[in-house]
Amino acid sequence: MEKNYIYEDEEYTHSRSALKREADRLQALGEALLELPDSSLKEVELPEVLADAIEVAKKINSRSGYKRQRQYIGKLMRHIDPEPIEKFLQQLKDHQGEANAHHHQLEKWRDQLIAGDNTLLTELIEQYPTINAQQLRQLIRNAQKEKQQEKPPKYYRELFKFLRESSE
Repeated sequence: MEKNYIYEDEEYTHSRSALKREADRLQALGEALLELPDSSLKEVELPEVLADAIEVAKKINSRSGYKRQRQYIGKLMRHIDPEPIEKFLQQLKDHQGEANAHHHQLEKWRDQLIAGDNTLLTELIEQYPTINAQQLRQLIRNAQKEKQQEKPPKYYRELFKFLRESSE
């Protein structure tokens, strides 16, 4: 049996539990905004009052004050459309996933090149025509030598950096 509840001058036909779950979801969304760097926050279209509340929360050092500010942000979130924010956070998450996948691919290439995979070397030179093949071969040789001599992984890292810069 559904009851009608009046919630901040609006009438809802949801249970109190459903309203509480929605409020918790919106507060979690607000907390996700708090974790974003300022550069990412500028890309999101936020109401001025919410943007100010987030800016204030980032400056608070007190644990209880920060908690109150998070709750205030959650309250503000109930009065705006959360869909654009959710879409932005999902795009950010997807982009981060792509970046992680690219990073893992570069690591795999590096390990294969050090192991002596010449077909991969040929493919990379064909795939990236601007790549400096001579420098790439030199880095591979140096990385193989340091691995063989059990030295610190200086060229191992330089090879990864070179692959990353060449693939961009």
